[in-house]
Amino acid sequence: MRKCFITILFVAAGLLAAGQSAQQAALLRTAFHEQSDEKLLEFFDNWADEVKSNEQEAANPYVAEAHKVFAAVYQPLQTGNLGFPGFSETYRDVPYFIVQGSLWKISQTKKIPKKGFPYETTLPTTTLDSAVEFRPPVNFENKKIVYLTTDYSKLLDFYINERSADFDFYSKAQSDSTQDFDEYFSLIWEQESVLTEMLVNFLKKAALIDRPHFDSPWLYETYPTVESIVFNQKMNRAVVMFGFGNIGGEALLKKRSGKWFIVAAQPTWIS
Repeated sequence: MRKCFITILFVAAGLLAAGQSAQQAALLRTAFHEQSDEKLLEFFDNWADEVKSNEQEAANPYVAEAHKVFAAVYQPLQTGNLGFPGFSETYRDVPYFIVQGSLWKISQTKKIPKKGFPYETTLPTTTLDSAVEFRPPVNFENKKIVYLTTDYSKLLDFYINERSADFDFYSKAQSDSTQDFDEYFSLIWEQESVLTEMLVNFLKKAALIDRPHFDSPWLYETYPTVESIVFNQKMNRAVVMFGFGNIGGEALLKKRSGKWFIVAAQPTWIS
């Protein structure tokens, strides 16, 4: 059974490597095994060099403007501007921000009033674009930026979940033939949980990641994330739906002299 499991795991690794840099996957694994901060940062530096902003490739004016709106809202070090002051210190000491690589939806409505939170449930909207490949240009002093693509999300998932074969947990759990079924899987769960924590904590030396609930997927993006943007017809006002893991809110923005500014923002949801 163990042989079969390991074979499947390495087949999965091969499929992963085929879709992106095999060297990057190997570098991240080696960095952890050697506990090398230098190699971990090399992995992130390579990622930053490989995936750049795609603002200049925007498919239409709405996507192009959405890049600018995102840049105005994306303030991981000043989250009080979005009504979440408790997050402002979270990312002070990490060298990298992981910026989302897609946007769920861009919509338009006839008019956006100056007040009206929550807007999402009250504004009649028409979808302009959806599932947008989206890498807005953002810059921060003393921080580097990487963009979360589908391939890199899969690589990080695999890194965190490659536990059993690499560390021989199954053979250790089976070493005591007197164990009953529940004890066997309890030991596997305990051992794998410890290693998962080690893998995640090592990754957090470069960039913070989050799992809002125990059984939810890991979220790699540096908060806030933006789910959707609604423009008015004149394209000079916008409402942004944003999130900090399992909580979030809405921000009202206005365009003045060609630049977007936050007018108001507040928490509006929790899951």
